[in-house]
Amino acid sequence: MIGAIRFGIIFGLLFSDITAQDKCSNCICCSNKDCFRGGTCKIGCKDGYWGSKCDNTCTSHCVRCKRYYGNPCYECQPGYYKFYSNECRKCEYTGCTCSTRYRCDGCVEGYYDPTHYCRKCPSNCKQCTSSSYCRSCKQDRYGSTCQYQCETNCRNGVCDSEKTICKCNTGYAGIHCTDCVAWGNLDPNVKTRVRPGA
Repeated sequence: MIGAIRFGIIFGLLFSDITAQDKCSNCICCSNKDCFRGGTCKIGCKDGYWGSKCDNTCTSHCVRCKRYYGNPCYECQPGYYKFYSNECRKCEYTGCTCSTRYRCDGCVEGYYDPTHYCRKCPSNCKQCTSSSYCRSCKQDRYGSTCQYQCETNCRNGVCDSEKTICKCNTGYAGIHCTDCVAWGNLDPNVKTRVRPGA
């Protein structure tokens, strides 16, 4: 019985060490993915990790914590504030960044106007200055409130949200990549390419 318990404890410790290594193997949790032979990180850890091999995660909602102890937490995720040394607590007001529970210092991405406890931007905005003007749009959107979707022929579905243009997939051209360029000169009447001499 004691042997079985001892085996279970050893197996549990080994398994937890293996899963931590799988999570951050090959130096991927080290700053610049740079480590010594054996896995010890040379410079430090990526945000959210700590330990000599950066294979431990910081406490919940903590972005940056002390490298060798995980405590204290130096920085919390947007929308959370540092409570004592190692705890991140949610700001009282949705969309706010805060230094204390009831203080709205600024807005997280997708919200604006911290003087009024941060209002939500239009649905496809990443950043906005009001409910009628977006400074930047989510991927594949454009327009003053990001109301338009980029054309399907834009490379990777991405267009410039400010200029409403995109890099086109092979075979397409034009501001919105709606012109076919498969064969030759552009016929402005039909917005397709035609074979030379056709």
